[in-house]
Amino acid sequence: MREASDAERRASRAEALLAGTLGSGGERAVGSEELRARLCGVAGFEPTEAEVARLGAAVGGPATAFGYEDLAGEAFDVELAGILAERRQREAQRRVQEREAQAVAQAAQRAQQAWAEPVLGNDDRSIGTRVLASLAYVLPLIDLIQYGPPLAQFLPILSPLLALLAIPSAVVSAAPLGFA
Repeated sequence: MREASDAERRASRAEALLAGTLGSGGERAVGSEELRARLCGVAGFEPTEAEVARLGAAVGGPATAFGYEDLAGEAFDVELAGILAERRQREAQRRVQEREAQAVAQAAQRAQQAWAEPVLGNDDRSIGTRVLASLAYVLPLIDLIQYGPPLAQFLPILSPLLALLAIPSAVVSAAPLGFA
């Protein structure tokens, strides 16, 4: 049953390819150039000259004219199916390559945009931010306040500064195990 439907499909394709043709000697035939144009309408693709030559080789040699028996034969059908499968495979590979190239281009564009955008830092200049920033310098001085009394005896002008640092030192010393 399947063979009958395949034969019927091949016969109807051959009839469509040969429609309106009449070769020398009263038989219906189509030349290789006309076959290219007719396959475009019937099979949905325009074969190259090399593909027409492959079809000619499949039906028994380099044919200048394809008759009904050639076009309705199983060899022509198998070769045509192979050509169509190769084209679909090439098209799928082309689409994959296009997608890969597009993905690479998008990644490059994103990378370029990432470098082009300025990095915004902390531009907060409020008093609270400044006090917290000064702690980075004051906390080490608080740890060194224990060496302050001999320095204050040698340089009495530093006594107000050491008295000012004594208050945070007392807070740090009151905390269990300090802040460290």
